[in-house]
Amino acid sequence: MASHQEQSDLDRIRAELEHVNLENARLRLEEEITGVERELHLAANRSTSTSTPKTLFPKDHRSVNFKLT
Repeated sequence: MASHQEQSDLDRIRAELEHVNLENARLRLEEEITGVERELHLAANRSTSTSTPKTLFPKDHRSVNFKLT
């Protein structure tokens, strides 16, 4: 059985790990959002009023799943 100090240390480490996992998930989401914004910006720049309208969102929908542990 772990001592009170060891248990306290383990709890602190678990809390830090959870914080790191959440921060990593946040950074991945920001990266995904930046990529989507960049794609939309590029698609908007390629389209002109005289050309055939282009679909901004392709039919190939990709889903993103994040597993938080």
